[in-house]
Amino acid sequence: MPTGDGDGRPSRLTVDTARAAVCSGWRRRAAAMLAPGVVLLVAGMVQAGDRAALGSFAKYALMHAAGWGIVGALAQLLPSARARQLIAALAWVVPAASVAPALATAPLAALLSVLVTWRVAEALVTAPAREIYPTEPRPWLPAAAIWLAGVVAGIAGGGLTWVATLATTFGAGLFGTRAVWRTSGATDAQRYGLMAALVLAAAAGALGQPGVAATGALAVAYVAARVKDAAEGGDEPRFGDVWDDALADPARALVVTFAIIGLVGGLALSSPAAREAGVHVSLLDAMFTSFSATCVTGLGVVDTPMSYGPVGEAVILALIQVGGLGIMTFSAAAASLLRRRMTLAQEATMAGLMATDDRRNLNADVHRVVGLTLVVEAAGALALTLQFWRLGDTFGQALWRGVFTSISAFCNAGFALQSDSLVGYAGHPGVLYTVAALIIIGGLGPAVIFGAVAAAHGRPTPVGVRLAVWVSAGLTALGAVLYLALERDASLGNLGFWDAIHNAFFQSVTLRTAGFNSVDLAAARPATVAMMIMIMFVGGSPGSTAGGVKTTTIAVLLLGAEAVARGRTEVSAFGYRLPTLTVLRAGAIGLLGTVSVCLVFFALLATQRIPFDSLLFESVSALATVGLSVGATGALDATGKLLIIAAMFAGRVGPLTLVLLFAGPSTSLPATRPEQEVAVG
Repeated sequence: MPTGDGDGRPSRLTVDTARAAVCSGWRRRAAAMLAPGVVLLVAGMVQAGDRAALGSFAKYALMHAAGWGIVGALAQLLPSARARQLIAALAWVVPAASVAPALATAPLAALLSVLVTWRVAEALVTAPAREIYPTEPRPWLPAAAIWLAGVVAGIAGGGLTWVATLATTFGAGLFGTRAVWRTSGATDAQRYGLMAALVLAAAAGALGQPGVAATGALAVAYVAARVKDAAEGGDEPRFGDVWDDALADPARALVVTFAIIGLVGGLALSSPAAREAGVHVSLLDAMFTSFSATCVTGLGVVDTPMSYGPVGEAVILALIQVGGLGIMTFSAAAASLLRRRMTLAQEATMAGLMATDDRRNLNADVHRVVGLTLVVEAAGALALTLQFWRLGDTFGQALWRGVFTSISAFCNAGFALQSDSLVGYAGHPGVLYTVAALIIIGGLGPAVIFGAVAAAHGRPTPVGVRLAVWVSAGLTALGAVLYLALERDASLGNLGFWDAIHNAFFQSVTLRTAGFNSVDLAAARPATVAMMIMIMFVGGSPGSTAGGVKTTTIAVLLLGAEAVARGRTEVSAFGYRLPTLTVLRAGAIGLLGTVSVCLVFFALLATQRIPFDSLLFESVSALATVGLSVGATGALDATGKLLIIAAMFAGRVGPLTLVLLFAGPSTSLPATRPEQEVAVG
């Protein structure tokens, strides 16, 4: 590659590239120096409980970002380099002026918004306008960052933040469409298709759907960039390429798929078609419900059967089913049914998700998982339909309730089509035990179920299967006995002796991770709440639809404690020695789970005016994807709802992601290092 102009002098491109590298390094160092201050300022506002300052910060950050976005779009449209440089200079003035009036009323929030949006603004305007980079800029990248901030702040803040987000995303969409129209290699179908998509996005905004409009405009900007690359001789833009790149890593696949499903589901649930006539559901509440269903949690800020119609209930059910098994399982099953072989990257992802190193039987394993799911859910739906029909529902209503409850129970989601969950069936043990059986099977997971079936046929049973079964059985029995003993005169006081036993067993099963309730948990005693928190933290078994740190994790930690107490240097179970790496993984997952609960709990305490014990219960319930509540969910404000959404998402993808990250090839030190004791405990 030439690095000069032929006369010994460095080329303008080389000089500008070097200057860009220096500027980039300087900006990174400046951002690194500013980051601690920004974090401390936000933490100060959170600790002080200054919600007005937090709201002002979000509003002014979006105003500042919108100023950058609008000026940046103008800079991109101008043909003259000198004009673009002039616009870049003005770009420092216009956004600052947009927040200048706030300096007198909320100086901390205004200054903080300038600091946070500065890095995005630099990428969007300054570098492209000064022509530092030899390639044409891609405004959809910073527009995507502003879109994400706009969605979050717009949910909590209202119209002004949506205006800022729409201005930025439509600016990027218009610039991208214009670039395609001026590209000779683009086809008419591509040009008119992008224009039509942008018009549809604008129509969605005019009809009162700003989230859909901003998302559509951002998608137009991204597709336009891909089309322009292809028209100028690059690779053909295919969504499959982007999807494969996003799902190449199992941990990334989990995060990406669950995030996309949750966002799309939230937009669907916010549409009028999904709601009951005359019922208003805000976008934030729709997003909360969507992520709760996708993460199979069950927490809700609206009354599901009263707020959503048949379409909305069907959307929730689809989110539960896809979220319970994972989009990759369905994708692999569909590819197999269509007799299409998975790519190597897809095989690697599925092997990681299913915790297996043997790819030869991967398709068979996927079929077994999907088959088990369909058979169990169908059997549960049939049993529940007959019981609901016998108890007075019409056949159509009983069928829909049976299918919905069966899928929700097997996926450990906790959503019900009754406003009081299953309290109305506290005196009907047939319904309770059917739902409990579905919860247990879903919470054990396919690996444990198939392992138990193999053991019944005389084949060797893996240690992990044994541990999962024993811990699950022990926790269920212990929880039932404790709940009955503690709540006989409280939440179980209005039930007869046998009904109290049935409901104590059901609550012990469901509080592990399912989220159904057949009694009023708000009436539970403090000791019962503490016991429930501990059992919720454990959760279900690995590879299941359940959350929590998992039964085998707790089992390995207990076995490790026993080994230390007995003075042994090895951890063993059922006559087998457990690898040291397994013990370390269990310790890491347990520690990270505890730290996560502490962080969410602290954030809720700092922002909500709700009793201490209720917030702790809510934190564990969200992170363990249980879905039970003692009344705190309905009292959350916008900040609290966003925190719980983040907790549910982290609880669903966090433990799985950690397992996949830890499951990489083990590395050993190049040489044995000297050993030295450290005082602990």
